[in-house]
Amino acid sequence: MRGDVATLLEETFELLHAELNSRGISVVRKIEQPPDTLFDADQLRGAFINIVRNAMDAMPKGGTLFVSLACRADSIEISFKDTGCGIGKSQLAKVFAPFFTTKPNGSGLGLVIVQRTLNAHAGSVCIKSNEGSGAEVILELPVRLTTGRKFLPSPPRRPTR
Repeated sequence: MRGDVATLLEETFELLHAELNSRGISVVRKIEQPPDTLFDADQLRGAFINIVRNAMDAMPKGGTLFVSLACRADSIEISFKDTGCGIGKSQLAKVFAPFFTTKPNGSGLGLVIVQRTLNAHAGSVCIKSNEGSGAEVILELPVRLTTGRKFLPSPPRRPTR
């Protein structure tokens, strides 16, 4: 779909509003209006949800999630920065490995899905963190107006009977 990533981001926070409030987490947004671009809304929403849920888990006693969306020359940068426990250096090197988790009930697939989603959109994801001082997940999406062979959206959903 061709659309506005900022609107999708806001819709995602509407979905997670009650969960964020119940955990005592406030969200501070700094959103620039991005240009329209092609993206798969379901995949990107799933990536946003994975990132926000990781941030919530890192702040079990509440905290603040800072979210920014900035427009670059030919890309859109989305940053999620939490005030949680952070990620140690030894763990940071493994966060994109399938099935690596520090959570007792985690699958270890959340950040793998985020990375694959961004790769499918010809974008990138990076994580900055120091143990004890929160983490920042930065997504970079290229602004695209046409699809190419490398950028294929998800196939259309088939109606269920």
